[in-house]
Amino acid sequence: MLRGEYDKGNADFRRAYALNPNSAFNLFYMACSESVSGLTEEAREHAELGLRLSPRDLDINIGVAYLALAQASFADGDFENAMEWGKVAIQMHSKAPFRRALMIACCGHLGDLDEAARQATDLNAFAPDFLPSVLLGDMTIYKMPAHNALFVDGLRKAGPPE
Repeated sequence: MLRGEYDKGNADFRRAYALNPNSAFNLFYMACSESVSGLTEEAREHAELGLRLSPRDLDINIGVAYLALAQASFADGDFENAMEWGKVAIQMHSKAPFRRALMIACCGHLGDLDEAARQATDLNAFAPDFLPSVLLGDMTIYKMPAHNALFVDGLRKAGPPE
């Protein structure tokens, strides 16, 4: 998944799920992979199941479930819901660049430029090259070109990175 081999990653997660459908860890990361692969309904289902199975898991793992929910909502164009899930994902792991960038893109689509600027300031404090690499096309997050375009469009609407 992290190498952009979404289908292979999803297949591996599905095999792990078949072997142990009660592994919250696998469910969290499978949901994350599905959410960036365009499988948004599956992502929601698996993230929510993982959260029900292990509601007190390590913050970083639960944060991945919330990130999956944010990414799925964003891909579906539900920016308000994506922001709500994104806020929780950031609480769990505040120095993960994509979480902040997703919030900036949501703010861009919703017209909340003040919050976009706050998120950009926080992001640039620990990952100053992240936004430029996305805006220049050096990094893509979503498998589906339409979802990547929606992401980049939201970043552009939010204003230029500092």
